[in-house]
Amino acid sequence: MIVSIAVAACSPRVPLEGEATPAPADSPGTALTAARLTLGACGVFDEGKGKVTVVLNDDGLCVANSWVSAEECHSYDDVQVDIDGVPIPQVASGGWKFASDFGWGCSYPAFELDPVKELASSGGPQRLTVRIGGEPLTAVAVDWFVERRLRLPAGVIVGGTEALVLIEPGVDVDPTDPWYDPSQGFYFEYDEHELNSAWCRAKNGWDGYDASLAEAAPEVPGGTEFLVPIPEGMPVGTGTLGTTDFYQRVKVSDCPFAECRVTITRGAQATGIQAVQP
Repeated sequence: MIVSIAVAACSPRVPLEGEATPAPADSPGTALTAARLTLGACGVFDEGKGKVTVVLNDDGLCVANSWVSAEECHSYDDVQVDIDGVPIPQVASGGWKFASDFGWGCSYPAFELDPVKELASSGGPQRLTVRIGGEPLTAVAVDWFVERRLRLPAGVIVGGTEALVLIEPGVDVDPTDPWYDPSQGFYFEYDEHELNSAWCRAKNGWDGYDASLAEAAPEVPGGTEFLVPIPEGMPVGTGTLGTTDFYQRVKVSDCPFAECRVTITRGAQATGIQAVQP
């Protein structure tokens, strides 16, 4: 019997730049250390699709992988997050993290859920609970994952006029948010690609794609009735009328953290809408 043995050449592993520096020891995170941080929660909700990201960090920006310079860093290995009892899976526990350009820095815990259909609500408060070591820290967000519907009572949009658009239900907004803008961006997308290009040429003088209609201010913040200016020169055809609220700040009460920053990007559409000329 002949037994062959393959022997791999042994060569020393070249460490990455800075890797020789040992990782600092993580400190165990507690409810007390978490309460000093900012709770950030960013949702995307458009026709029942989207996701939510929840973070605990210094600035509340919804970035799952973060790195900051720090003298002490906490790791949160035993944390549960839920919204109205719906679990939001943890995707990062935080703790010391190595970056080749900077060395060791502190990262933070993050949680994500995709899709978010089970978070849909008809309005009112939604409870976001963070449990650390069994201790709950709960914030209440108002009108967060509200599924809105867009209706066009006239059934048509007429070039050179204003169309009455209803978006229901109304939602409560946070006018104290420095990024708050009461205007509403509407768009119209034709079913036929050639018509989209023709409209872009009529509006802008160049071929391409630009579905934007106009911005119309609601009667009251969070209102449901909008008069949308319909530009002249729109080709006759069928398409989708829609609107999207980008990063709308949601009111939060009972925030147990240094700050709670909760936002939503939410859309509503109506299909089969006719664009006509007077």
